[in-house]
Amino acid sequence: LWLKTFLDDDLVKCITIETNHNANQYLNTHVLSPQSRERNYFDITIDEMWTYLGITFMTGIDKRPGIEDYWSTRPVYHTPLYRQKCHCPFPAGLEISSFLR
Repeated sequence: LWLKTFLDDDLVKCITIETNHNANQYLNTHVLSPQSRERNYFDITIDEMWTYLGITFMTGIDKRPGIEDYWSTRPVYHTPLYRQKCHCPFPAGLEISSFLR
């Protein structure tokens, strides 16, 4: 809820719509290799965007060597909160970043 101090529902709805639009536009106009990580993208919901933004803000507080470590199940990095809150598996979480412009 602290994130709602800085962002409101209308803004996050707009960000979600535009992110999905950017992703679909890109995916429909580019030929992707079979191993392309962009193939992992799926349209996200407003709730998923709130979660993604919250986790993104938390990465500024909870420093890890790599972005993939926020989804890690290795004991040294495992934080159930990230996996419970962000239903998108790694690297799908990175895909949101790719299309959030």
